[in-house]
Amino acid sequence: MHADAHKLLWDALDFHVAFCMGRLLEAHRSNGIAARFGVISRDGGFEPLLRHVRSLGYAAKQAGSIREVLDFAPRIARQSASPWNGTFPPCSVAK
Repeated sequence: MHADAHKLLWDALDFHVAFCMGRLLEAHRSNGIAARFGVISRDGGFEPLLRHVRSLGYAAKQAGSIREVLDFAPRIARQSASPWNGTFPPCSVAK
């Protein structure tokens, strides 16, 4: 794959993650639910997004592995303002 095409694919993925995180944040905010957001990636480009999410009062962390983000996630249940109903707004790539 050409290097420019490869970069475009990763940039598109970054925007998709940011878009979905925004939808999830709004769903939690409108339902009064406390939340933590974890991004599993070694790409340093997510830090501005996570810094913004933290400035809105949400916990947000970038992790290099699933284990690392799961160590961060268990605290959600203890800090949640209201019970989670188990649903998220749909966020998928159109085919």
